[in-house]
Order: sequence, then structure tokens, then C-alpha cells
Amino acid sequence: EGVGLMEEFIARESGVHEHALVVARVPSRWLNPHVDPSGEVEAARRAMPGGDIDVDREFYAIPMAKGSRSFFDATMVAKCLTLLCPDWIPADRTAGADLGFVKDAAALGIVYKYTDETYGVPCLTEKAPEKGVPLIPSVTCGDFAIVMRGYDVRRVWADHVYKEAFREHLLAHGVTLAHNPAGDEAKLARFSLLRDVISKERIRLGSLPPATRESLRAQLLSVTLVPSTGGKYKVHIPRISIASVVD
Repeated sequence: EGVGLMEEFIARESGVHEHALVVARVPSRWLNPHVDPSGEVEAARRAMPGGDIDVDREFYAIPMAKGSRSFFDATMVAKCLTLLCPDWIPADRTAGADLGFVKDAAALGIVYKYTDETYGVPCLTEKAPEKGVPLIPSVTCGDFAIVMRGYDVRRVWADHVYKEAFREHLLAHGVTLAHNPAGDEAKLARFSLLRDVISKERIRLGSLPPATRESLRAQLLSVTLVPSTGGKYKVHIPRISIASVVD
């Protein structure tokens, strides 16, 4: 009682009842045979990034890992954290970056793509500012560019924050900047695609140092999906301020 998303939803929408019947973990079509009788809706949903997981949960009542409310499945994340990058040369190399200099850390991840449609992450690094001592943009961007060139990466994806400064410092090292689409829907699509890759064990995170793997595991499992306006959902990532960590 009072624990879990379903209990919270019932209490919020219908009030707290002493006697109530809740049907859970029952496929939708058992309760309503008129739900998508042709299967067209299910097929269309499965074709979307992360669709298999969403359809399995919604249509067939296959739950997330026990005790997990995370956007990512804890069991599959743990599995991917044990998979090592293969020895053969990747078919493509790229990187992703998220810049922060004052209140947020700056992060860089190197990603390899292999011919078997799997991915490897040989490097994930963060730079965190100290309280009252922000990171120096030119130094941070330059250091990231050097790391990328060390992995023979010549393209990095990032959002539009600090884009002009980032592009300027990257050019000196022969690295180009590409932008991720902005907005909640685009962000959800990216996270859904990552969730699909993790669920199919197509990303190898085991080559990262132990402390980095543990930090990444905690960050991935802290991501949740929350309701938004218009019946939509958006990805929620808890923020931890530098000040609170230092204090």
C-alpha cells in the first residue's frame, strides 16, 4: 500500500480506498478484446525506437525488472556493463559530449560501431567544476578534442549549449561538431533507442574502468519517464548540484 507507480496513480486519481480490485499483469486483450484487433497498432509501435519494450509492457503486461522504476532495465544494464569491446577494428568511430562549466560537469563518451551492428564504449570521461571555481571552457574543450583524436575520432555530437566555443576549439584539432535535435520528443527518441540497444545487448560497456562503470550504472538507473502535457511523456534525469556534493 502506498508503494509503486500504480498505488500512486490510484491514490491521485481515485482517492484511497479500503476495498478495491486492481487487475495487474494481465494482457490488454484479455480485458478488452477490442484493443487493436488487427494488430496494426502493435506493429507500428514495435517499429519505433524502444517499441518492443513498451508494447510488451503495455499489451502483454510484461513488467520491468522487479523493484525497478527506471527507464532502463537494471538486469540488462548490468549485463552490458560486463561486455568487453571486441579486438577487431570498428567500422565507425564517433563521440558524444555534454558541456557544463559552472554548475554541471562536462562529459565526453567515445563510441565505436562494429560490423555486427553492436557498439562499444572504450572511454567515458567527466570534468567537474569545484565550488566557486568553474571549468575553463577553452581548456575543457581542448582536452576533450585531444581525447577524441587519441581514439581517431573526428566527429562529436552535442546539443546547442556553448556550440560556438566548442566548434572553435574543436577545429584546431580537426574535429567537427554535429548537433542533436532539440526538444523533449527528440530526447525521448534518443533515450528509447539507447534502451532498445541495451535490451538487445548491443552495447559493450565492460571495457570502462570499474569506478566509471559503477557511476554509469547509477546514472542510467536514475533516469525515469514522467507524464507531460497533452498525454505525452518526457525523460527525467535527476540533477545533482556541484554545491551539494561539495558541501
